[in-house]
Amino acid sequence: MRPAQVTRSTQTVKTRPWGTQTRHQASTQTTHFHPLVFSPDATLISPKEYSPEIHYDLHMVVMLQKAVRGWLARRRLHSLRKEKALLSRASNNEVGTTLKSSHSTTSSSAGESPQPGIGQQHKQWRESIPMTELYHRLENWRKKQVSQINTTMSGKARRRALVALLDKETELLRSLEAHRALRSARRRNAAIARFLHEVSRAQVWEVSGEAGGEVEVETPETQPVRNLASLATALQQDASTQSRLQQLNALATTVGSHFKPYLVMICQREFYFTIDLEFSGDRENSKTSALYSGSGKPVVEPTVVEHFHPTRGNVARSVKTAQELISLARRGTHLLARGTTDARLRGLRKRLHTLVISFLHQVQGRESTVVAPRTIRAAGGKPVLAYGRHS
Repeated sequence: MRPAQVTRSTQTVKTRPWGTQTRHQASTQTTHFHPLVFSPDATLISPKEYSPEIHYDLHMVVMLQKAVRGWLARRRLHSLRKEKALLSRASNNEVGTTLKSSHSTTSSSAGESPQPGIGQQHKQWRESIPMTELYHRLENWRKKQVSQINTTMSGKARRRALVALLDKETELLRSLEAHRALRSARRRNAAIARFLHEVSRAQVWEVSGEAGGEVEVETPETQPVRNLASLATALQQDASTQSRLQQLNALATTVGSHFKPYLVMICQREFYFTIDLEFSGDRENSKTSALYSGSGKPVVEPTVVEHFHPTRGNVARSVKTAQELISLARRGTHLLARGTTDARLRGLRKRLHTLVISFLHQVQGRESTVVAPRTIRAAGGKPVLAYGRHS
């Protein structure tokens, strides 16, 4: 009997009485098992819940989920819109009946019955309601709900209804507080905008004499105040890093060059001067001039410069505010130069905006006084333009 022989055609042992797949490592052996042939290695399958998601394509599963969730969202949106339309229709009917009843009462008391127009009703409905009236309406609604619950319910049902009413009242109070804060912010922003617009305008002087009246005068302090007002508005808006650097540098430069020196008002013969006390020690080379009184004795040797002096408040407070403005502006410049984003400087910008408003409140001059320009020649110096007040 010949030994077992493996052929290429069948890959089976022909000398056996039955055909079996060979395990001989021959060149004709297959590299993997056929799908219809079981693997010789036993696999232990633990019992678990069947999940068919592994048999689906992940992309198709995502597409199906998007379609289903979109359909659910559209159905929810349709129901919400329907509820909103019903609520608005009911509120409009209620407002219309209220306006009609109020108009009927006023017309009956006056003895005439004019028909109000649509624009008048709309204006009467859209005008803002005072917060006290809103709180009063909320209190009346709460009392009405409490009385209704007490008359219709008892026991645990009444307790649950009162708890739900308390939650609803808390939510309404929170909404009213948010509305009040929004109103306050709007009023504050409008007041700040009006103030900045007023200080940016030219000063109005009353001129006496034959050509009397009011005239608008562009004084040396008009442009710095106008620049500060524009910078205060710009600090509240978003800007790029380069623009913010320019704004901070302009703020420090404006305050430092026009408001930083110590401001002193000297009253001599009813004339007001603004002087800079930081002059050089060499009196011969320094550009100082002596201001003489009526007796001929020098009063002070200042360098007369045209700086804006505060018209209300004290000088020390204005100088302190100016120093804080300059230090904060330089701090913001250093932070931006280090790579800090403008969004992270929101607190610094808000503080600068508040300081600019306070500083303008301290130094802005809006006094309507009778002012006439006069020329005063200091001893050994050039003519200095001063302003005297008529008695």
